[in-house]
Amino acid sequence: AVVSTQSTGYPTPQDIQEERDLQEKFPNASEVSETFTMAIRWTVSGYHKQDNPELIIPVVLLAESHLDCAGFKITRDITVYDSVAVEAQILLNTEVVKSLEL
Repeated sequence: AVVSTQSTGYPTPQDIQEERDLQEKFPNASEVSETFTMAIRWTVSGYHKQDNPELIIPVVLLAESHLDCAGFKITRDITVYDSVAVEAQILLNTEVVKSLEL
């Protein structure tokens, strides 16, 4: 498995080597590694382009992820986001722009 170092410097090369050593000694290393759960709230903002190239609609997506981890591996990922809210933003902004064009 390829592990990339984030901008924070974690995991360090020593961490990666320790994980590899553990995997060599124990084929089921993810079962004997430290396990933990993380909850992460995140936001993505961007623009939705319509058929009309001049109509660009700002959209914000709010989401939350729950990750079960063992060592450096994510063993389960549950991500929840509100797709109805995204669709509502697109429809509402489209209607607002259309009403301004009248």
